[in-house]
Amino acid sequence: MDFPDDPPTFFDFTGLPPEYNTSASDRGTRLKVLNVEIFFQGTNVLNAPIDHPMHLHGYCFYVVGEGRGN
Repeated sequence: MDFPDDPPTFFDFTGLPPEYNTSASDRGTRLKVLNVEIFFQGTNVLNAPIDHPMHLHGYCFYVVGEGRGN
């Protein structure tokens, strides 16, 4: 079975836990390769009272650009 385009079950990770057991997964699922672009933006552009920029601890990453953007 190929990796599906959509997950078989959707979860609300901020809501109540589901009523059924989801601890076990199927073995042998295939890999789907895709590219993801994530843009991190500080809170100061939203007129927030403090500026707490997004940051990572202990991971290897590259800054591919920075600036004001549009």
